[in-house]
Amino acid sequence: MKTFLYRTAAFVLAALMLFGAAGCVKEGEPASETPMPSAEAAANTPEPTPLPTPEPTLLLDLTGWKVVTGEKGGPSRETQDWELPGGYVGVDPELRAKLDDPENADALFKVEIQNYRPYAKLSAAEQREYFKSADERSAKERELINSPAFAQMQEEFDIWFSEVYYPTSPVKDKLPSFIPEEDAEFYKDWQSFLYTTLFVEGYPNYHELFLEYLCENGKSEKAGSYRPLAERYWELNCSRAERPQAMTDAVRADLERLISLGYRIDLSTFSDYSMSCFGYLTKDQIEHFAADPDYPYRIAFFFRWIKYRQYEDG
Repeated sequence: MKTFLYRTAAFVLAALMLFGAAGCVKEGEPASETPMPSAEAAANTPEPTPLPTPEPTLLLDLTGWKVVTGEKGGPSRETQDWELPGGYVGVDPELRAKLDDPENADALFKVEIQNYRPYAKLSAAEQREYFKSADERSAKERELINSPAFAQMQEEFDIWFSEVYYPTSPVKDKLPSFIPEEDAEFYKDWQSFLYTTLFVEGYPNYHELFLEYLCENGKSEKAGSYRPLAERYWELNCSRAERPQAMTDAVRADLERLISLGYRIDLSTFSDYSMSCFGYLTKDQIEHFAADPDYPYRIAFFFRWIKYRQYEDG
């Protein structure tokens, strides 16, 4: 198609040149012949070199920018999160305060963007199946966690993890890929680390290590009574990460849409467990966030993972 256009353009240009030459010939004088370019010459006309398409990673060049970060972060959930309307964009108070600081008017804000209704793009049938599976798992987990036996095991587990395992384990220096290296300091306390890496691929089964510790210290009987509880806990929680691929793909596509609009989002930090991603946004991008009308979002410097001892009704 392009070759045809270039050939056509060459012939049109030649015709215009001939017409112009004829207009300059005096009446009665023969017009000089202007040679027409051959079809072969027109075909060999070089095509213009296309301009390179900028790579998304170029948006992450922060040279010359002031980057504002936070210290506290936002909670990983709120009471009415699942009832947020599509298009809603919630900004954490710590981030809001720094957005309002005049000294940060021209800065980039390093933030975590979390999608709070990742299932919104699923079909009605897919949503029904997703909720049915999630409700069944939640009911079973609620029953387990609220049991006295599990509470006793978890209390001993916390003591072991914080006082025995974590202080000497090299794993404490390894954070999930979705946590940027410069944010490592926020996850150094044992509780934050535990509930950020629990059930994440590439990390050990901490409860299994706890049971081994009990056996090695003459408490095999207690380990035997705890094992069914620990195995059930891991079974139920690991299933939480088994999300429909269509849901994950849709959330990633939404992030790619934002990148195409100039948002500095680092897809390498995307977590399909929390459905969140880190990025570097301007004040205007946060305050006029280009939300998909189906998705509610929350934006904070980062989200703290909160430990729930028990489920509350509702």
